[in-house]
Amino acid sequence: VQTCALPIWGRNLGYPVEFKSSFEAGLEVCRHFRLSAEYFHISNASFSHHNPGANGVTILISVPQF
Repeated sequence: VQTCALPIWGRNLGYPVEFKSSFEAGLEVCRHFRLSAEYFHISNASFSHHNPGANGVTILISVPQF
């Protein structure tokens, strides 16, 4: 059986439905500057025999306008 899996970052994660779990923390450094980081894992929760998963980290720097 061949499934039509969507590629994430050029990787076939084995199933067209994927789940994401993450942890995010942020800090307001000063009134006009915020910094946050997120660690996440994406996988198909073993709906398919092929389940390599993918991990990632994002860093966000934001400057509110108001």
